Amino acid sequence: MERDKVGYDLIAQRGAEETHVEVKGVRGTKHVFLMTHGERLQAQADPLFQLCVVTRALEPQRQLCWWRGGEVEGAFGFRPIAYQARRR
Repeated sequence: MERDKVGYDLIAQRGAEETHVEVKGVRGTKHVFLMTHGERLQAQADPLFQLCVVTRALEPQRQLCWWRGGEVEGAFGFRPIAYQARRR
């Protein structure tokens, strides 16, 4: 789904249930990662959105932590690290 730029990485389905999953992998144990503006908007607007953060992503003892879209804003602080500049 990433190439379609819909704000999440994959669709998970079980029967009639559907979830839109954004996966973030980090090397260590801290939940620090980059999230695009589109992913953040999707988390806010999509009732099917879930964020999965995989800590120690490159190690056998990795851990998965999940947040529903409505929980993301309260669980994380956001700060811009880049801006797009376009000539007027």
